[in-house]
Amino acid sequence: MYITFMFAREFIADITPSELETRIVILRKKDQDMMEEDHL
Repeated sequence: MYITFMFAREFIADITPSELETRIVILRKKDQDMMEEDHL
């Protein structure tokens, strides 16, 4: 999660809070998908 947050900071520098929330949700979902793939 920490790595994703650092990565996210790269392209959330100048967007609105609502966009930020949307992107974080998307990133968390991607994170989750990757973790699930790792467990397979």
